Amino acid sequence: MLRFLLVISVMIGCKTARTEGDAKFITVAHDSPERFVNGENILIKRVHEKHWDIFYRFRKNCPASRKTEKNHQTLRQKLEEGIRLWLEPLREVSRKPIVDKFVFYKSEEDNRYQAENNKQVEFEISAIFSCKGGRSYADRISRWINIAERKDGKNSPVFGDLPYSDITLLHELGHAFDLADTYVGNVSFSPPSAGTYTRTIGNQPRSVMSGNYCHRLGGLCLDDKRAIQWLYRYHYEELDPTNCPPEFVYEELTHTNDRYTNRSVGGCVYKQPLIIALRQKHTGWATELLAHDKNLKINVKDRYGFTALHYVAPLHPNFDTRDV
Repeated sequence: MLRFLLVISVMIGCKTARTEGDAKFITVAHDSPERFVNGENILIKRVHEKHWDIFYRFRKNCPASRKTEKNHQTLRQKLEEGIRLWLEPLREVSRKPIVDKFVFYKSEEDNRYQAENNKQVEFEISAIFSCKGGRSYADRISRWINIAERKDGKNSPVFGDLPYSDITLLHELGHAFDLADTYVGNVSFSPPSAGTYTRTIGNQPRSVMSGNYCHRLGGLCLDDKRAIQWLYRYHYEELDPTNCPPEFVYEELTHTNDRYTNRSVGGCVYKQPLIIALRQKHTGWATELLAHDKNLKINVKDRYGFTALHYVAPLHPNFDTRDV
């Protein structure tokens, strides 16, 4: 199907597609409004601070060989990179300065309570790195995240040769800001797919909050950027969650309540999931989407008047129709 789209797009000589401005709206699963209206402790409410204090440590069960200064430096670097990725979209929409200074405090398991309860240092994030596999998680009220080792246990060259994942770190930092999962889990309480990607809730596109990584966009996907901007505007500009732009449709909130989460998933959801996949230059995601959703309409237009075909052609400038 995607090969067919490529052929047709070249044959019709489509125009060069414009890149969508990401400074507009918004959407991804988020905690239900009644839960965070007065949530002054959540991270999104602290983005205008002069600086952030960040505690980080390896767990007590980690061997001494893991707790080297080089590895601690890697943790500091990856944490700052991830935090900056989430803050950058806010600089596009905020008229006030967004925090740009980060002070790191290395703590050990035996002194962490004293360090992290120091009244002179009110930390914004406390990051814990485990030395075994398992579940990574975050607590938005306490603003701490726990990062488990990769499932395969292998060291990652992009993580300083430590067995951690950039995707997991970004995902859990998203939770700390107050964003929720957008992937369909393997348990009964998870909201279902609405027929697009089988692994995303409702009509959600692929994103960091659905367990993906947009290498071509530097890490965060378009939906992640819209989500953090949505959350900012909700808290600081009294954004009406139901007021969706033309390319979006409002999905009623689906509440999820279990021992891990208590959230509502819904809001403004992009109406053309195929186009958003191609805007991010992910033909693989587009192919997967076409395979998952047999009723997907490929000729719908975005607000620029472009269809999916217009976004395919620039990705394959040397495609030869004679190959068909």
